Amino acid sequence: ASDVYKRQVVDAYSNEAFWGVRREMAEALSKANHETAVAGLAQLVLSEQHPLAMATLFSAAGNYRDSRILEALLNRLQGDLPYQARQAALEAVGKQRHAAPLNLLLATSQQEGYNGIVQSGALTGLASTRRDEAVEQLLEQAPYGATPVRARYAVVSGLGDIGQGQEKARREQIVEILSDLLRDPWWPVHISAARSLQLMKAVEAIPILEIYAKSLSYQDQVIVERMIGVMRESDKSDGSAMKKQVEELQERLRKLEDRVETLSAQSGAADSEAHEKG
Repeated sequence: ASDVYKRQVVDAYSNEAFWGVRREMAEALSKANHETAVAGLAQLVLSEQHPLAMATLFSAAGNYRDSRILEALLNRLQGDLPYQARQAALEAVGKQRHAAPLNLLLATSQQEGYNGIVQSGALTGLASTRRDEAVEQLLEQAPYGATPVRARYAVVSGLGDIGQGQEKARREQIVEILSDLLRDPWWPVHISAARSLQLMKAVEAIPILEIYAKSLSYQDQVIVERMIGVMRESDKSDGSAMKKQVEELQERLRKLEDRVETLSAQSGAADSEAHEKG
């Protein structure tokens, strides 16, 4: 019965005249998690022509990692699309993870266009791939002046997204960059940096976030203080604080062991020298 219902939704989408209803149907299919929905969305991506329905449909299709979805999106990207639809298609392509065409996303992420709309889609899609090359590109485009101002928020948001799964050294690098971006002169960039730090659960950045909050208007200050509160609660509940403490103790132990080895080597050398003189 469930399969029949989803098939009916796909068929109804094709027969629905009003684009607003089609958008609602696309979002319903994006949450269905069913083969019929995947096949239907791939089919609809190829056929949809209304500018106000395309972006929602492409985003809905991107919720599934499937070769048919990717093929349909790439097919549409080869043709003419409205800016928002192309943005959504690039974001959906990036969600295909390692199957995503990295070269396409890398190239488009560096192309300035109208209001940074398409470039932002490529940057967001790039972060969604979770690829090492994506991290490098985002870090290169993060500093002030490296990317057109209208697309930089997507760089910063992308760093928060991709930074969640990074190893310690790379994660620290991303947290440092995001912390520095709290001083950025453009509001969408520095508030996105704060949100990215929250997304990464970067509790080590809380002191600088507290300083940052004091520089904002009362309304924005309340928003950042809520972020900090969420980070602290998350740190308590998921054991991050304990994990961090253990890591710090392990690092101190390692340094102590290195020191002991150094002193032992120095002592051995001194004994050997004294023995030779004796």
